[in-house]
Amino acid sequence: MAFDKYEAEKDPDSIVDYGRTWSNWLQEDEIILSSIWIITGTEDPITLVEGGQGTGISVDGKSTVIWLEGGADGQRYTLTNRIQTDQLRTEDRSGILTVREK
Repeated sequence: MAFDKYEAEKDPDSIVDYGRTWSNWLQEDEIILSSIWIITGTEDPITLVEGGQGTGISVDGKSTVIWLEGGADGQRYTLTNRIQTDQLRTEDRSGILTVREK
């Protein structure tokens, strides 16, 4: 799922992926070398999926992904993706994820 000003919903029991397409921001031959996700919200945790899915960068180096599980019904979490590129540029983009029973 690509987002600029991202806002999405997730069921507390689902394990799903969310992502960001950076191709509109990256320069023509630039690629992402590292991607970290910072999750802020309430004391009710939403967590990265363990066992290899967690986070990643696409094969072409233009988008990123995070796999999430948990979260408390009715709570909002900010997902901030911080990347660094092969041209030594660093950028952050944030979005809101609301957890709701579906």
